[in-house]
Amino acid sequence: MDDWNPMVPELLVSDAARSVAFYADVLGFVVRFTRDDPPFAHLALGGRS
Repeated sequence: MDDWNPMVPELLVSDAARSVAFYADVLGFVVRFTRDDPPFAHLALGGRS
């Protein structure tokens, strides 16, 4: 079953920039893509997209 796409949760947050900073700086996620309007970020952990 290696052909399944990974699950990608979407989280609603009150402060996108602060949340991205926490996930990246504290938890070690990598920012793959960001958009300002509407605020959106795609993060990855452990080399996975």
